Amino acid sequence: MKREKLYELRKEANFTQKQISELANINRSYYGLIENGERNPSLPIAEDISEALGKNVEEVFENEVFFANKCYDMKRKTKAS
Repeated sequence: MKREKLYELRKEANFTQKQISELANINRSYYGLIENGERNPSLPIAEDISEALGKNVEEVFENEVFFANKCYDMKRKTKAS
């Protein structure tokens, strides 16, 4: 699932994927995979991306949890109909 918050923050900051990837010191294609939700960043990479956007990790990756340096989507509970 695409990380809408990450995409929105990047657009608000008027950055391209290439610019963010350079600031975070990662490959542009890897950044694209992270933004599109196809790859999960490690905590240090998430911190670098967040710093490039001038935000903290909790703001940028608000629906994710980092444990043992790995990123996981938070599961949302839904009410049974």
